[in-house]
Amino acid sequence: MPAANNNSHAGHTVVTVIPRLLTIEEAAEILKLHKDTVKKMCLAGKIASIRVTPTTARISAIALAQYIDDMTRPATQTKPPGPVLAIRAATAADAPKRPRGRPRKAAIAA
Repeated sequence: MPAANNNSHAGHTVVTVIPRLLTIEEAAEILKLHKDTVKKMCLAGKIASIRVTPTTARISAIALAQYIDDMTRPATQTKPPGPVLAIRAATAADAPKRPRGRPRKAAIAA
């Protein structure tokens, strides 16, 4: 259970919830991945992590749950291609075809 800190401000109770922090190894075990894969995912920004020391990181249980939720989203809810992809697809189809391979040498008239 997360630790809670109860403070009173002007008659209101403020509750601060501290999420559980998982080690890279614990997160890897949950995801059924190698710990090095999880480290790379954290460095790439795919999973939010907290740097505890220069060589140690932790992943909040909330961030891991969010990553799992994003990965298990049905295909119908994926984002449509952005405008850049749509423009590239349209211009690629309209572009003139270039000849492939090496240009042939002109025949020498004898």
